[in-house]
Amino acid sequence: YNVPTDAELAGDFSAVSQQIYNPFSTVPDPNHGGQFLRTPFPNNQIPQSLLDPHMVKLAKELFPKPIANLSGVNGQDTTPTRLWQNNYSLRLDHQINQSNLLWARLSQFHVSRTHSGGFVGLSGTDISNGQKWGVNYVHTFGSSATLQVGAGHVWQNYKTDTAITNRSATIIADSG
Repeated sequence: YNVPTDAELAGDFSAVSQQIYNPFSTVPDPNHGGQFLRTPFPNNQIPQSLLDPHMVKLAKELFPKPIANLSGVNGQDTTPTRLWQNNYSLRLDHQINQSNLLWARLSQFHVSRTHSGGFVGLSGTDISNGQKWGVNYVHTFGSSATLQVGAGHVWQNYKTDTAITNRSATIIADSG
């Protein structure tokens, strides 16, 4: 991944090959309906007056420093992904008599995963729990007729959280 460099945090995007445009200069193109014109920042330099100092401070505190000598990127996150998974199933079959059969099943699963949230210092946690059950009754009325009645239910709960782990919990308030 890429993180902002010190030059970019100061508004200098001259190392970026794509032209950067001033979003405040966007106006309708009088010669092409539905299209717009915008003014490029000269040499991809964003004036200091257009940079929000609170956002710059937040970015400096939140993102890790760039790493030199990586191919095509300047950030590397080696946060491992860890997965814990448990599954349980129980099934009961009961032949009540020659004409009646009953079965029931209960299955549960619990999955927890921790992983990178996208860059060093941002972690993600996913938790998924679920259960399914079913019950079935079969009655045989002789050699040519049967009755089968069944029911079941499935539910799943999924929760995902992302947390800043390398900074204080008040990072946003502290940035202004």
